[in-house]
Amino acid sequence: MTDQPGSGELLASRALRLFDGLPRTRVRDRSTSLYWAVVATLVTAAGALWLVRSGSSSLFTDEAVSWLEGRSRLQLLVALNRKDELNPLGYPLLLHEWIRLVPGSSEWWLRLPSVLAAISLMVALVWLASLVAGRKAALVAVLVAAVSPLMFEYAQMARAYMLLMLAVTIAAAGVLQAERSQGSRWRWLTLSAVAAAAAQCLHYSAWCVLLPLGLYVATRSTFSIRARLAWTSAVAVVGLAWIPLLLEQMNAGHTGFLTYSANLTPGHVGDVFGDAFSGRIHQPPLRSLLGAGIVVAAALACLAARRRQVHLVVALAIAAPVALLLATLAGHPSLLIRYAAVSVPFMLVSLAVAMVMLPTPPAAAVVVGVLILSLWNVRAADQPTSQYQNYRGGLTYVAAHYRPGDVVVALGGQLMVFDLDYYVPRILPHMHVFELPPAPPHVVLSMAPVRAATRAHKTIWFINSSFPHTPTPHPSGYILTASRRWAFIDTRWLKVARFSDTRAARSPSP
Repeated sequence: MTDQPGSGELLASRALRLFDGLPRTRVRDRSTSLYWAVVATLVTAAGALWLVRSGSSSLFTDEAVSWLEGRSRLQLLVALNRKDELNPLGYPLLLHEWIRLVPGSSEWWLRLPSVLAAISLMVALVWLASLVAGRKAALVAVLVAAVSPLMFEYAQMARAYMLLMLAVTIAAAGVLQAERSQGSRWRWLTLSAVAAAAAQCLHYSAWCVLLPLGLYVATRSTFSIRARLAWTSAVAVVGLAWIPLLLEQMNAGHTGFLTYSANLTPGHVGDVFGDAFSGRIHQPPLRSLLGAGIVVAAALACLAARRRQVHLVVALAIAAPVALLLATLAGHPSLLIRYAAVSVPFMLVSLAVAMVMLPTPPAAAVVVGVLILSLWNVRAADQPTSQYQNYRGGLTYVAAHYRPGDVVVALGGQLMVFDLDYYVPRILPHMHVFELPPAPPHVVLSMAPVRAATRAHKTIWFINSSFPHTPTPHPSGYILTASRRWAFIDTRWLKVARFSDTRAARSPSP
Protein backbone atom coordinates (compact mmCIF):
# COMPACT_ATOMS: atom_id res chain seq x y z
CA MET A 1 0.00 0.00 0.00
CA THR A 2 1.39 3.41 -1.02
CA ASP A 3 1.72 6.08 1.62
CA GLN A 4 -0.66 9.03 1.05
CA PRO A 5 0.14 12.48 2.47
CA GLY A 6 -2.29 13.86 5.02
CA SER A 7 -4.37 16.98 4.52
CA GLY A 8 -1.84 19.06 6.49
CA GLU A 9 0.99 17.95 4.28
CA LEU A 10 -1.03 18.75 1.16
CA LEU A 11 -1.73 22.28 2.39
CA ALA A 12 1.95 22.81 3.23
CA SER A 13 3.03 21.54 -0.18
CA ARG A 14 0.59 23.85 -1.97
CA ALA A 15 1.68 26.82 0.13
CA LEU A 16 5.34 26.15 -0.68
CA ARG A 17 4.56 26.02 -4.38
CA LEU A 18 2.58 29.25 -4.12
CA PHE A 19 5.35 31.14 -2.32
CA ASP A 20 8.00 29.61 -4.57
CA GLY A 21 6.16 31.05 -7.61
CA LEU A 22 5.84 34.57 -6.16
CA PRO A 23 9.42 35.72 -6.88
CA ARG A 24 9.18 34.40 -10.43
CA THR A 25 5.85 36.15 -10.92
CA ARG A 26 7.34 39.38 -9.61
CA VAL A 27 10.33 39.03 -11.95
CA ARG A 28 7.98 38.48 -14.89
CA ASP A 29 5.89 41.47 -13.86
CA ARG A 30 8.97 43.67 -13.56
CA SER A 31 10.22 42.43 -16.94
CA THR A 32 6.87 43.17 -18.57
CA SER A 33 6.70 46.62 -16.99
CA LEU A 34 10.24 47.42 -18.12
CA TYR A 35 9.47 46.18 -21.64
CA TRP A 36 6.44 48.42 -22.02
CA ALA A 37 8.25 51.34 -20.40
CA VAL A 38 11.03 51.10 -23.00
CA VAL A 39 8.50 50.79 -25.83
CA ALA A 40 6.55 53.80 -24.54
CA THR A 41 9.76 55.85 -24.19
CA LEU A 42 10.91 55.12 -27.74
CA VAL A 43 7.48 55.78 -29.25
CA THR A 44 7.07 59.01 -27.26
CA ALA A 45 10.56 60.29 -28.12
CA ALA A 46 10.18 59.58 -31.84
CA GLY A 47 6.67 61.02 -31.91
CA ALA A 48 7.80 64.18 -30.12
CA LEU A 49 10.63 64.70 -32.63
CA TRP A 50 8.28 64.27 -35.58
CA LEU A 51 5.72 66.62 -34.07
CA VAL A 52 8.34 69.31 -33.41
CA ARG A 53 9.90 69.11 -36.88
CA SER A 54 6.77 68.56 -38.98
CA GLY A 55 6.28 72.26 -39.70
CA SER A 56 9.94 73.01 -40.34
CA SER A 57 10.02 72.76 -44.12
CA SER A 58 8.00 74.36 -46.87
CA LEU A 59 5.40 72.14 -48.53
CA PHE A 60 6.76 70.33 -51.52
CA THR A 61 4.69 70.15 -54.68
CA ASP A 62 2.95 66.82 -54.05
CA GLU A 63 1.85 68.01 -50.62
CA ALA A 64 0.47 71.21 -52.15
CA VAL A 65 -1.49 69.04 -54.61
CA SER A 66 -2.91 67.06 -51.67
CA TRP A 67 -3.89 70.32 -49.95
CA LEU A 68 -5.61 71.64 -53.08
CA GLU A 69 -7.59 68.42 -53.48
CA GLY A 70 -8.45 68.22 -49.79
CA ARG A 71 -9.78 71.78 -49.55
CA SER A 72 -12.01 71.42 -52.61
CA ARG A 73 -15.63 70.37 -52.79
CA LEU A 74 -16.03 66.63 -53.34
CA GLN A 75 -16.92 66.92 -57.02
CA LEU A 76 -13.95 69.18 -57.70
CA LEU A 77 -11.71 66.97 -55.54
CA VAL A 78 -12.44 64.00 -57.80
CA ALA A 79 -11.88 66.12 -60.93
CA LEU A 80 -8.54 67.47 -59.64
CA ASN A 81 -7.38 63.99 -58.70
CA ARG A 82 -8.17 62.66 -62.15
CA LYS A 83 -6.45 65.64 -63.78
CA ASP A 84 -3.29 65.89 -61.65
CA GLU A 85 -2.67 62.51 -60.02
CA LEU A 86 -5.01 59.63 -60.90
CA ASN A 87 -4.37 58.02 -57.51
CA PRO A 88 -6.90 56.18 -55.32
CA LEU A 89 -9.16 58.59 -53.48
CA GLY A 90 -8.67 57.34 -49.93
CA TYR A 91 -6.14 59.95 -48.81
CA PRO A 92 -7.69 63.02 -50.53
CA LEU A 93 -11.04 62.16 -48.93
CA LEU A 94 -9.44 61.75 -45.50
CA LEU A 95 -7.59 65.06 -45.89
CA HIS A 96 -10.81 66.71 -47.05
CA GLU A 97 -12.46 65.88 -43.72
CA TRP A 98 -9.31 66.81 -41.80
CA ILE A 99 -9.11 70.28 -43.38
CA ARG A 100 -12.74 70.91 -42.48
CA LEU A 101 -11.72 70.76 -38.80
CA VAL A 102 -9.18 73.61 -39.21
CA PRO A 103 -9.77 75.48 -42.48
CA GLY A 104 -6.52 77.48 -42.13
CA SER A 105 -4.49 74.28 -42.51
CA SER A 106 -0.88 75.14 -41.67
CA GLU A 107 1.89 72.81 -42.82
CA TRP A 108 1.97 71.35 -39.30
CA TRP A 109 -1.76 70.63 -39.33
CA LEU A 110 -1.69 69.10 -42.82
CA ARG A 111 1.12 66.76 -41.76
CA LEU A 112 -0.37 65.81 -38.37
CA PRO A 113 -2.31 62.76 -39.71
CA SER A 114 0.99 61.34 -40.98
CA VAL A 115 2.65 61.94 -37.60
CA LEU A 116 -0.21 60.18 -35.82
CA ALA A 117 -0.02 57.31 -38.32
CA ALA A 118 3.75 57.03 -37.74
CA ILE A 119 3.25 56.81 -33.97
CA SER A 120 0.58 54.15 -34.50
CA LEU A 121 2.90 52.31 -36.87
CA MET A 122 5.53 52.08 -34.13
CA VAL A 123 2.96 50.28 -31.93
CA ALA A 124 1.92 48.05 -34.85
CA LEU A 125 5.58 47.12 -35.42
CA VAL A 126 5.83 46.01 -31.78
CA TRP A 127 2.77 43.82 -32.35
CA LEU A 128 4.09 42.32 -35.61
CA ALA A 129 7.66 41.74 -34.42
CA SER A 130 6.54 40.12 -31.15
CA LEU A 131 4.33 37.71 -33.12
CA VAL A 132 7.20 36.82 -35.42
CA ALA A 133 10.15 36.59 -33.02
CA GLY A 134 9.21 37.69 -29.49
CA ARG A 135 9.69 40.74 -27.30
CA LYS A 136 13.40 41.20 -27.86
CA ALA A 137 12.83 41.51 -31.61
CA ALA A 138 9.94 43.90 -30.94
CA LEU A 139 12.20 46.18 -28.89
CA VAL A 140 14.86 46.22 -31.59
CA ALA A 141 12.22 46.86 -34.27
CA VAL A 142 10.79 49.88 -32.46
CA LEU A 143 14.31 51.21 -31.80
CA VAL A 144 15.31 50.93 -35.47
CA ALA A 145 11.99 52.48 -36.53
CA ALA A 146 12.50 55.42 -34.15
CA VAL A 147 15.73 56.39 -35.92
CA SER A 148 14.80 55.36 -39.47
CA PRO A 149 15.36 58.23 -41.94
CA LEU A 150 12.36 57.14 -43.97
CA MET A 151 10.13 57.18 -40.89
CA PHE A 152 11.48 60.68 -40.11
CA GLU A 153 10.71 61.77 -43.65
CA TYR A 154 7.27 60.28 -44.21
CA ALA A 155 5.98 61.13 -40.74
CA GLN A 156 6.38 64.76 -41.85
CA MET A 157 4.73 64.48 -45.25
CA ALA A 158 1.14 65.34 -46.09
CA ARG A 159 0.80 62.34 -48.37
CA ALA A 160 -0.70 58.85 -48.16
CA TYR A 161 2.45 56.81 -47.61
CA MET A 162 2.63 56.69 -43.81
CA LEU A 163 -1.02 55.67 -43.56
CA LEU A 164 -0.33 53.07 -46.24
CA MET A 165 2.56 51.63 -44.21
CA LEU A 166 0.34 51.45 -41.13
CA ALA A 167 -2.47 49.72 -43.02
CA VAL A 168 -0.31 46.96 -44.54
CA THR A 169 1.40 46.34 -41.19
CA ILE A 170 -1.98 45.83 -39.50
CA ALA A 171 -3.03 43.56 -42.40
CA ALA A 172 0.02 41.33 -41.93
CA ALA A 173 -0.09 41.32 -38.12
CA GLY A 174 -3.82 40.51 -38.21
CA VAL A 175 -3.14 37.39 -40.29
CA LEU A 176 -0.40 36.18 -37.94
CA GLN A 177 -2.54 36.91 -34.88
CA ALA A 178 -5.41 34.95 -36.44
CA GLU A 179 -3.14 31.92 -36.74
CA ARG A 180 -2.61 31.97 -32.96
CA SER A 181 -6.18 32.73 -31.94
CA GLN A 182 -8.58 29.84 -32.22
CA GLY A 183 -11.63 31.50 -30.71
CA SER A 184 -11.25 34.90 -32.35
CA ARG A 185 -9.72 33.91 -35.69
CA TRP A 186 -12.49 35.47 -37.78
CA ARG A 187 -12.22 38.73 -35.89
CA TRP A 188 -8.50 39.06 -36.63
CA LEU A 189 -8.91 38.03 -40.26
CA THR A 190 -11.67 40.61 -40.64
CA LEU A 191 -9.41 43.32 -39.20
CA SER A 192 -6.66 42.22 -41.59
CA ALA A 193 -8.97 42.31 -44.62
CA VAL A 194 -10.31 45.77 -43.69
CA ALA A 195 -6.74 47.10 -43.33
CA ALA A 196 -5.76 45.52 -46.67
CA ALA A 197 -8.76 47.14 -48.35
CA ALA A 198 -7.89 50.52 -46.82
CA ALA A 199 -4.29 50.18 -48.03
CA GLN A 200 -5.46 49.73 -51.62
CA CYS A 201 -7.65 52.81 -51.33
CA LEU A 202 -4.53 54.78 -50.37
CA HIS A 203 -2.02 53.74 -53.05
CA TYR A 204 -1.43 51.15 -55.76
CA SER A 205 1.91 50.09 -54.25
CA ALA A 206 -0.08 48.23 -51.55
CA TRP A 207 -0.33 45.37 -54.04
CA CYS A 208 3.41 44.70 -53.73
CA VAL A 209 2.78 43.56 -50.15
CA LEU A 210 -0.77 42.25 -50.41
CA LEU A 211 -0.02 39.79 -53.21
CA PRO A 212 2.54 37.75 -51.20
CA LEU A 213 0.41 38.16 -48.07
CA GLY A 214 -2.61 36.83 -49.98
CA LEU A 215 -0.55 33.86 -51.18
CA TYR A 216 0.40 33.15 -47.57
CA VAL A 217 -3.25 33.22 -46.46
CA ALA A 218 -4.38 31.07 -49.39
CA THR A 219 -1.84 28.32 -48.61
CA ARG A 220 -2.22 28.16 -44.81
CA SER A 221 -4.02 25.03 -43.70
CA THR A 222 -4.44 26.73 -40.31
CA PHE A 223 -7.34 28.62 -41.86
CA SER A 224 -10.48 26.95 -43.15
CA ILE A 225 -11.17 27.04 -46.87
CA ARG A 226 -14.08 29.38 -46.19
CA ALA A 227 -11.83 31.78 -44.26
CA ARG A 228 -9.18 31.75 -46.97
CA LEU A 229 -11.72 32.42 -49.70
CA ALA A 230 -13.38 35.18 -47.70
CA TRP A 231 -10.09 37.04 -47.04
CA THR A 232 -8.65 36.73 -50.54
CA SER A 233 -11.97 37.52 -52.27
CA ALA A 234 -12.63 40.63 -50.19
CA VAL A 235 -9.14 41.99 -50.77
CA ALA A 236 -9.14 41.12 -54.48
CA VAL A 237 -12.49 42.82 -55.14
CA VAL A 238 -11.19 46.13 -53.74
CA GLY A 239 -7.99 45.81 -55.75
CA LEU A 240 -9.81 45.11 -59.01
CA ALA A 241 -11.84 48.28 -58.54
CA TRP A 242 -8.68 50.42 -58.74
CA ILE A 243 -6.97 48.70 -61.70
CA PRO A 244 -8.70 50.84 -64.39
CA LEU A 245 -7.49 53.99 -62.64
CA LEU A 246 -3.91 52.67 -62.55
CA LEU A 247 -4.02 51.86 -66.27
CA GLU A 248 -5.38 55.36 -66.96
CA GLN A 249 -2.54 56.89 -64.93
CA MET A 250 0.11 54.92 -66.82
CA ASN A 251 -1.32 56.14 -70.14
CA ALA A 252 -1.77 59.76 -69.01
CA GLY A 253 1.92 60.68 -68.89
CA HIS A 254 2.00 61.54 -65.17
CA THR A 255 5.12 59.41 -64.67
CA GLY A 256 7.43 61.08 -67.18
CA PHE A 257 9.67 62.45 -64.38
CA LEU A 258 10.64 58.86 -63.50
CA THR A 259 12.91 58.64 -66.54
CA TYR A 260 15.55 60.64 -64.67
CA SER A 261 14.57 60.30 -60.99
CA ALA A 262 13.88 56.54 -60.88
CA ASN A 263 16.04 55.07 -63.63
CA LEU A 264 18.49 52.19 -63.31
CA THR A 265 21.47 53.66 -61.42
CA PRO A 266 23.36 52.24 -58.41
CA GLY A 267 22.08 55.08 -56.25
CA HIS A 268 18.43 54.47 -57.09
CA VAL A 269 18.80 50.71 -56.61
CA GLY A 270 20.42 51.33 -53.23
CA ASP A 271 17.72 53.81 -52.21
CA VAL A 272 14.93 51.35 -52.96
CA PHE A 273 16.47 48.17 -51.52
CA GLY A 274 17.71 50.08 -48.47
CA ASP A 275 14.54 52.15 -48.22
CA ALA A 276 14.48 52.02 -44.41
CA PHE A 277 17.71 54.09 -44.52
CA SER A 278 16.55 56.50 -47.25
CA GLY A 279 15.75 60.05 -46.24
CA ARG A 280 14.26 63.19 -47.71
CA ILE A 281 16.95 63.32 -50.36
CA HIS A 282 18.84 60.84 -52.50
CA GLN A 283 21.82 59.74 -50.44
CA PRO A 284 25.30 59.45 -51.97
CA PRO A 285 25.34 56.14 -53.90
CA LEU A 286 27.84 54.40 -51.62
CA ARG A 287 25.77 55.23 -48.55
CA SER A 288 22.53 54.10 -50.17
CA LEU A 289 24.17 50.85 -51.30
CA LEU A 290 25.42 50.29 -47.75
CA GLY A 291 21.85 50.57 -46.47
CA ALA A 292 20.67 48.17 -49.18
CA GLY A 293 23.42 45.71 -48.26
CA ILE A 294 22.31 45.73 -44.61
CA VAL A 295 18.67 45.08 -45.54
CA VAL A 296 19.53 42.27 -47.98
CA ALA A 297 21.95 40.67 -45.49
CA ALA A 298 19.23 40.77 -42.81
CA ALA A 299 16.76 39.15 -45.19
CA LEU A 300 19.19 36.33 -46.01
CA ALA A 301 19.93 35.78 -42.32
CA CYS A 302 16.21 35.55 -41.56
CA LEU A 303 15.78 32.77 -44.13
CA ALA A 304 17.91 30.56 -41.87
CA ALA A 305 15.21 30.72 -39.19
CA ARG A 306 13.10 28.09 -40.99
CA ARG A 307 9.87 29.60 -39.74
CA ARG A 308 7.11 30.47 -42.17
CA GLN A 309 6.21 33.64 -40.27
CA VAL A 310 9.79 34.94 -40.56
CA HIS A 311 9.92 33.97 -44.23
CA LEU A 312 6.67 35.89 -44.77
CA VAL A 313 8.20 39.04 -43.29
CA VAL A 314 11.24 38.66 -45.56
CA ALA A 315 8.99 38.27 -48.61
CA LEU A 316 7.06 41.39 -47.68
CA ALA A 317 10.31 43.31 -47.04
CA ILE A 318 11.76 42.67 -50.49
CA ALA A 319 8.51 42.48 -52.50
CA ALA A 320 8.27 46.16 -53.44
CA PRO A 321 12.00 46.66 -54.24
CA VAL A 322 12.07 43.54 -56.42
CA ALA A 323 8.86 44.53 -58.21
CA LEU A 324 10.20 48.04 -58.88
CA LEU A 325 13.52 46.67 -60.14
CA LEU A 326 11.76 44.26 -62.52
CA ALA A 327 9.53 47.04 -63.83
CA THR A 328 12.60 49.22 -64.43
CA LEU A 329 14.42 46.41 -66.25
CA ALA A 330 11.31 46.02 -68.41
CA GLY A 331 11.64 49.65 -69.51
CA HIS A 332 9.36 51.40 -67.02
CA PRO A 333 11.60 53.36 -64.60
CA SER A 334 10.14 52.84 -61.11
CA LEU A 335 13.05 52.93 -58.64
CA LEU A 336 11.52 55.67 -56.51
CA ILE A 337 11.89 55.75 -52.74
CA ARG A 338 8.22 56.42 -52.03
CA TYR A 339 7.02 53.52 -54.17
CA ALA A 340 9.02 51.12 -51.99
CA ALA A 341 7.82 52.66 -48.70
CA VAL A 342 5.11 50.00 -48.44
CA SER A 343 7.83 47.41 -47.66
CA VAL A 344 9.67 49.49 -45.04
CA PRO A 345 7.78 48.18 -41.96
CA PHE A 346 8.81 44.65 -42.91
CA MET A 347 12.40 45.72 -43.59
CA LEU A 348 12.50 47.07 -40.02
CA VAL A 349 11.11 43.83 -38.58
CA SER A 350 13.47 41.67 -40.63
CA LEU A 351 16.40 43.79 -39.41
CA ALA A 352 15.24 43.24 -35.83
CA VAL A 353 14.78 39.48 -36.28
CA ALA A 354 18.23 39.13 -37.86
CA MET A 355 19.83 41.05 -34.99
CA VAL A 356 18.27 38.92 -32.26
CA MET A 357 19.35 35.76 -34.08
CA LEU A 358 23.01 36.78 -33.78
CA PRO A 359 25.16 36.12 -30.70
CA THR A 360 25.23 39.09 -28.33
CA PRO A 361 28.58 40.73 -29.26
CA PRO A 362 28.02 40.71 -33.05
CA ALA A 363 24.36 41.74 -32.56
CA ALA A 364 25.42 44.72 -30.47
CA ALA A 365 27.92 45.77 -33.15
CA VAL A 366 25.28 45.52 -35.87
CA VAL A 367 22.79 47.55 -33.79
CA VAL A 368 25.39 50.28 -33.28
CA GLY A 369 26.21 50.31 -37.01
CA VAL A 370 22.54 50.55 -37.97
CA LEU A 371 22.00 53.39 -35.49
CA ILE A 372 25.01 55.32 -36.82
CA LEU A 373 23.91 55.01 -40.46
CA SER A 374 20.30 55.89 -39.61
CA LEU A 375 21.15 58.94 -37.52
CA TRP A 376 23.68 60.11 -40.11
CA ASN A 377 20.99 60.02 -42.79
CA VAL A 378 18.40 61.64 -40.51
CA ARG A 379 20.80 64.50 -39.83
CA ALA A 380 21.48 64.87 -43.56
CA ALA A 381 17.73 64.93 -44.30
CA ASP A 382 17.14 67.67 -41.73
CA GLN A 383 19.76 70.07 -43.08
CA PRO A 384 18.47 73.29 -44.74
CA THR A 385 19.94 72.19 -48.07
CA SER A 386 17.90 69.00 -47.85
CA GLN A 387 14.55 70.67 -47.25
CA TYR A 388 11.99 70.88 -50.01
CA GLN A 389 12.06 73.87 -52.37
CA ASN A 390 11.57 76.77 -50.00
CA TYR A 391 8.65 78.70 -51.49
CA ARG A 392 7.68 79.76 -47.99
CA GLY A 393 11.12 81.28 -47.39
CA GLY A 394 11.24 82.93 -50.82
CA LEU A 395 7.84 84.57 -50.54
CA THR A 396 8.50 85.62 -46.94
CA TYR A 397 11.69 87.36 -48.10
CA VAL A 398 9.73 89.20 -50.80
CA ALA A 399 6.99 90.20 -48.32
CA ALA A 400 9.55 91.62 -45.88
CA HIS A 401 11.07 93.96 -48.50
CA TYR A 402 8.17 94.59 -50.86
CA ARG A 403 7.15 98.17 -51.64
CA PRO A 404 3.84 99.25 -53.16
CA GLY A 405 4.02 99.12 -56.93
CA ASP A 406 6.63 96.34 -57.12
CA VAL A 407 5.91 93.58 -59.63
CA VAL A 408 6.40 89.95 -58.52
CA VAL A 409 7.09 87.31 -61.18
CA ALA A 410 7.47 83.57 -60.49
CA LEU A 411 9.35 81.44 -63.03
CA GLY A 412 8.88 77.69 -62.99
CA GLY A 413 7.13 74.67 -64.41
CA GLN A 414 3.43 73.87 -64.25
CA LEU A 415 3.78 72.22 -60.82
CA MET A 416 4.93 75.52 -59.28
CA VAL A 417 1.34 76.70 -59.38
CA PHE A 418 0.32 74.37 -56.53
CA ASP A 419 2.91 75.80 -54.14
CA LEU A 420 1.97 79.36 -55.08
CA ASP A 421 -1.73 78.63 -54.62
CA TYR A 422 -0.95 77.59 -51.06
CA TYR A 423 1.61 80.25 -50.05
CA VAL A 424 0.69 83.46 -51.90
CA PRO A 425 -2.63 84.02 -50.06
CA ARG A 426 -0.85 83.37 -46.74
CA ILE A 427 2.30 85.44 -47.27
CA LEU A 428 1.47 87.95 -50.03
CA PRO A 429 -2.30 88.27 -49.63
CA HIS A 430 -2.58 91.74 -51.21
CA MET A 431 -0.22 91.17 -54.11
CA HIS A 432 -0.59 89.58 -57.51
CA VAL A 433 2.14 87.15 -58.51
CA PHE A 434 2.57 86.60 -62.24
CA GLU A 435 3.31 82.93 -62.96
CA LEU A 436 5.44 82.43 -66.07
CA PRO A 437 6.87 79.23 -67.59
CA PRO A 438 10.63 78.62 -67.64
CA ALA A 439 12.25 80.15 -70.68
CA PRO A 440 15.52 81.80 -71.75
CA PRO A 441 15.96 85.27 -70.21
CA HIS A 442 15.29 87.20 -73.45
CA VAL A 443 11.99 85.33 -73.89
CA VAL A 444 10.91 86.09 -70.32
CA LEU A 445 11.72 89.78 -70.80
CA SER A 446 9.46 89.85 -73.84
CA MET A 447 6.46 88.44 -71.98
CA ALA A 448 3.63 90.88 -71.34
CA PRO A 449 3.85 91.30 -67.51
CA VAL A 450 7.62 91.87 -67.55
CA ARG A 451 7.51 94.13 -70.60
CA ALA A 452 4.77 96.26 -69.01
CA ALA A 453 6.74 96.53 -65.74
CA THR A 454 9.95 97.66 -67.47
CA ARG A 455 8.11 100.24 -69.56
CA ALA A 456 6.62 101.66 -66.35
CA HIS A 457 10.09 101.57 -64.69
CA LYS A 458 8.72 99.45 -61.84
CA THR A 459 10.85 97.37 -59.50
CA ILE A 460 10.63 93.67 -60.46
CA TRP A 461 10.99 90.64 -58.17
CA PHE A 462 11.85 87.32 -59.84
CA ILE A 463 11.18 84.09 -57.91
CA ASN A 464 13.07 81.57 -60.00
CA SER A 465 12.41 77.89 -59.36
CA SER A 466 13.06 76.80 -62.93
CA PHE A 467 14.20 73.25 -63.52
CA PRO A 468 16.47 72.77 -65.38
CA HIS A 469 18.33 75.82 -64.20
CA THR A 470 17.22 78.68 -66.41
CA PRO A 471 19.11 81.90 -65.55
CA THR A 472 17.17 84.72 -63.92
CA PRO A 473 16.50 87.54 -66.46
CA HIS A 474 18.23 90.89 -65.98
CA PRO A 475 16.17 93.70 -67.56
CA SER A 476 18.13 96.31 -69.53
CA GLY A 477 18.60 99.53 -67.59
CA TYR A 478 18.03 97.76 -64.24
CA ILE A 479 20.44 96.94 -61.43
CA LEU A 480 20.30 94.04 -58.99
CA THR A 481 19.39 95.47 -55.58
CA ALA A 482 18.62 92.31 -53.61
CA SER A 483 19.26 88.61 -54.06
CA ARG A 484 18.93 85.45 -52.03
CA ARG A 485 18.75 81.76 -52.83
CA TRP A 486 17.91 78.55 -51.03
CA ALA A 487 19.85 75.45 -52.07
CA PHE A 488 18.00 72.19 -52.55
CA ILE A 489 19.85 69.06 -53.53
CA ASP A 490 17.49 67.81 -56.24
CA THR A 491 16.77 71.08 -58.08
CA ARG A 492 19.86 73.00 -56.93
CA TRP A 493 18.15 76.20 -55.78
CA LEU A 494 15.18 78.52 -55.51
CA LYS A 495 16.38 82.06 -56.13
CA VAL A 496 14.77 85.44 -55.34
CA ALA A 497 16.16 88.55 -57.06
CA ARG A 498 15.03 92.17 -57.02
CA PHE A 499 15.85 94.47 -59.95
CA SER A 500 15.36 98.24 -59.74
CA ASP A 501 15.38 100.74 -62.58
CA THR A 502 18.55 102.84 -62.54
CA ARG A 503 16.47 105.99 -63.03
CA ALA A 504 14.49 105.25 -59.85
CA ALA A 505 15.79 106.26 -56.45
CA ARG A 506 18.17 103.59 -55.28
CA SER A 507 17.63 101.94 -51.97
CA PRO A 508 20.15 99.96 -49.93
CA SER A 509 20.04 96.23 -50.34
CA PRO A 510 18.15 94.44 -47.55
